[in-house]
Amino acid sequence: MRTGGKVLTLLLGIMTTIALTGTPVHAATTSTDFQPQIAYYLVISQLSGKCLDLNGGSQDDGAAIIQWSCHGAVNQQWRATLKGKGFFEISVAQSGKCLAVSGASLDNGADVVQQPCGGYQGNRLWYVLPESGSYGIVRNLNSNKCLDVRDVSQSDGAAIQQWDCHGGGNQQWLFKQ
Repeated sequence: MRTGGKVLTLLLGIMTTIALTGTPVHAATTSTDFQPQIAYYLVISQLSGKCLDLNGGSQDDGAAIIQWSCHGAVNQQWRATLKGKGFFEISVAQSGKCLAVSGASLDNGADVVQQPCGGYQGNRLWYVLPESGSYGIVRNLNSNKCLDVRDVSQSDGAAIQQWDCHGGGNQQWLFKQ
């Protein structure tokens, strides 16, 4: 009964505010200065110091993910969205699409590409696990393999693939805001 009284008092207060000001309470308390903040990160390879990069800033499904010298443009800005039980979707600001293992492959050497986010498809879900200092490994839910710079390359344009997790420098990543 007390809870019902509090709810009634609250409703009466809202109705009074609308009646007196002509403005609903939610609009009266909304500030045009409020801008929600979404954190984007550069994802930097420990081995090469280069960043995860959406190749050419493509909007296409299946576009390759590569490493490139860090410049901070939107094709290198990544957002990790917690999806539950410790796994994340990792999306790029350029397209809003997510890191995915091509074809949901379970094989070493399968390309990492961008695909539309959404649903709980394991080839687009990743665990970020501490490895060494500030670096971590990024492990795919579906294959249990890690994000890896192909051929331990330190060159711009090297492909990103999945490979058995070994914790080498080409599998360690720093998320830097």
